[in-house]
Amino acid sequence: MKRTQNTVLAILLALLLCMAQVAQARSLLSDRLEQAFDAGRTIEASISLDLDDSLAMLGLLPEETFAMAQDFLRSVVLSVSVTQPAENQMEAGFALRIGDAPILDGRAWTEGDKFAATTSLLPGKTLILDAVEISQGYQESIEQITGQLGDLQGLGESAANYLFIIFEWMENTENLVTTSQEETPATPWRNASVESHTLRVTPEQLKGLLMALAEALSQDAALMQALSMTGFPLEEIEQLVPTENAAEWTFYVDGDGEITGVTGTIPAMFGDGEAQARFSYDRLTEEGVLRHRIGADFKEPGAGSTAITLETESDLTIPEAPRGSVGLQFHQADAGSTTQLSLLHAYGRTLAPDRETLESQTMLDLQNHLDMTDAGDSMDALLASMAAAANFSAALDFASDTRAKGQDDFRCESALGLNIMGMQLGRMLMTLESSAHIPANTAGNITIDMASLDEAGLEALYEELQAGLMQALMGAMAEIPPELMMMFQ
Repeated sequence: MKRTQNTVLAILLALLLCMAQVAQARSLLSDRLEQAFDAGRTIEASISLDLDDSLAMLGLLPEETFAMAQDFLRSVVLSVSVTQPAENQMEAGFALRIGDAPILDGRAWTEGDKFAATTSLLPGKTLILDAVEISQGYQESIEQITGQLGDLQGLGESAANYLFIIFEWMENTENLVTTSQEETPATPWRNASVESHTLRVTPEQLKGLLMALAEALSQDAALMQALSMTGFPLEEIEQLVPTENAAEWTFYVDGDGEITGVTGTIPAMFGDGEAQARFSYDRLTEEGVLRHRIGADFKEPGAGSTAITLETESDLTIPEAPRGSVGLQFHQADAGSTTQLSLLHAYGRTLAPDRETLESQTMLDLQNHLDMTDAGDSMDALLASMAAAANFSAALDFASDTRAKGQDDFRCESALGLNIMGMQLGRMLMTLESSAHIPANTAGNITIDMASLDEAGLEALYEELQAGLMQALMGAMAEIPPELMMMFQ
């Protein structure tokens, strides 16, 4: 049975590697972002909104007023930036502007064991704060996480005992894995295979494994404490009623020893035996193109079902630029009610040495219907029937273009559009770019150590901050066209 154990481990490892290849996709943007940050460049992200022209068709605003609102919204830009000028230094900032008019900004940076900050709300002032006090909560969080990681490490060592139980069960279970040398032909999504390995587990065999694991868990005080369990009822597992079903997984292997496909079924092993899950994985290499497909569907008791599909395709010469889609379908039928939900995400990447483009679309469709056949012929019944058939659809369209600039810098322009019930509402426009770092100019500023301020000083600073905020608000309102201001009066 040692050969069986090694075969199963090899198959599972190969499958994990295949699935890792599906998820792997190097990005020019992520590479350039990391490179610019390490080089001490300033990375700035800017966000603005854009109303779609189609909204003018609704007639909510006169055409000229809508165009004015559209231009104004485009001119409102929020920017945030971050820089690491040196290994132990960090700087961050933000700015809000309307067109060319600055409305509000702020900047903060580390200065030795202090934090320094400036803002347009307090012109001519640099605030100094104790970095030790600010970072104390952060340090406590890190220590808490470290302690949790230590607990996880202890649990990981404890898990070895359970792996040993599983391996021992595999060695003592006859005919757990069978091998067939029968070849299987290629399919539109799968390469031909020269052999297959089938793993089959009956409910009785699974119950024996669960009993062994439960007995070990009942004596594992550390794990019981981590799981917040005061006791483990072994009798619940002993009382499980096995079904006549069996879980069966088949792994198809090609001539190079690589996994080319997997099919698996996990039925209900105990109880009424209605629930069932099926899984499939296919891999195809054809004419320089690598395709992966993963599918899973779940059948719930009654009339509920869920299906998930994942498909990817990439050129073997450019594996970092895949195309693909992820789909989810949900169906639930109860007495007098039917609900269907469909979610599809399709994406594509084009990669060149100094340019990367991304495109994706996420579509949601929801349909719900109530059976009103027994509601009668009255007007109330008719209105209830119309309201019972509820349909909703929405889509998110995303596109981005990243270009390398020189050795360290880049510029990425993106747009995220929203479509509801077939109508395009608008877009969020985003720009992410890097540039040379310009240190904060605080020459002539009054330095205020926040730790040295008494209550009166803090109150005076707070009042000045409020006055600055009111001035910024008035500056923003001054940039709003009078025709738009009248809408809020």
